[in-house]
Amino acid sequence: MKRFPTSNFYLHSRLNLFRPTASYARFLSSNLPSVHANLKFVGEHDIPFLYVLLPSADSPVSFRISKLKPISHILAAIQEEDKTITKIALFDSSLSNTDSSTEKSDVGAIGVRWARSTSAEDVLAVALKHGSLVLEINDEKIPVKIQTLEERLKPIQEKLALLHVEIEPLEIKKKTLDQLAKNSASRMTWLGLVA
Repeated sequence: MKRFPTSNFYLHSRLNLFRPTASYARFLSSNLPSVHANLKFVGEHDIPFLYVLLPSADSPVSFRISKLKPISHILAAIQEEDKTITKIALFDSSLSNTDSSTEKSDVGAIGVRWARSTSAEDVLAVALKHGSLVLEINDEKIPVKIQTLEERLKPIQEKLALLHVEIEPLEIKKKTLDQLAKNSASRMTWLGLVA
């Protein structure tokens, strides 16, 4: 099965929108990993999903991460989905090897490997705090793009801005009606005192 890169260069060159130089094309193709991964939080309860473009897949595959289970469940699910995967692990590049008792096999070039028995909730908490998580599939290290808090809040802020725009004319009308009611109450008070 032939895989096509999903870079803008490939799409634009196929559509004849722009003709980059050969050196630029080599640069793009050499820097594109064959596997991509994203961690997103979906829904109002922020359910974590890992989207991975697997070596033998044409499109990204979605994996739901259960916060209460160890990360071995998600790693096993990824291996079950793609039978060509022989080695899989999760790393956190923000941790450093300060303990001399840690074995060399636990420390990759990118950081400390998460134990398969670690709960997904702990891994997610550290990944969100430091913004770094790396998935290793068949000796290929794939940085996982984690959806930041700002990215998660952006749709909510946009909805809030729209609601503010919709409410603004109503607030102006309310102020006008409040002023009319105050003037009317004041008039009625003076009429009651005069009479």
